[in-house]
Amino acid sequence: MTVKKVFVGLGLLTLVLAAGVVPLLAMPPTLDASVGDVYLVMTIKGYAKAMINGEPVRVRASVQLTALVTEVHEDLVAFRITEGSIVINGTRYIIEEDWERGIYNKRTKSATYEGWGVDPQGRRVYFILHSVDKRRSWSGVIMRMTGGFKDPNGVNWELELKTLRSKLSGS
Repeated sequence: MTVKKVFVGLGLLTLVLAAGVVPLLAMPPTLDASVGDVYLVMTIKGYAKAMINGEPVRVRASVQLTALVTEVHEDLVAFRITEGSIVINGTRYIIEEDWERGIYNKRTKSATYEGWGVDPQGRRVYFILHSVDKRRSWSGVIMRMTGGFKDPNGVNWELELKTLRSKLSGS
């Protein structure tokens, strides 16, 4: 009899928790941003692939970007990447602050990030990334990110990343 009561109690508790959690996670992942808000985009897992000397190469890759919202329009949110890095096969490329930008489209739930960085020897690199929101998580929005990255040796890397966008500060 007491075992039955425990199972009934656990069942009711599960239903109550599910009633609160499922609607939150089922909500579409939108970006309700205001000017001055700061977001962090970081990799959950990812890789980069390229052709080097005629051979296909696949290595680990990650990004970490801090974005400051600079303009908000009806369907578009413009932002500036204030700091960050892209790591390909253990080499960290630091994002320069003078010419990186991005835009988020609320209707398509996608963003484009573009800019320059430098390798450890100070040589310039170029990147352009595109992300699409996939679903909400407890700590932000899970995104699929793809893009191109040209390293100082002229190798064009194709990035495939699973990323998380989290709000750091703002309204």
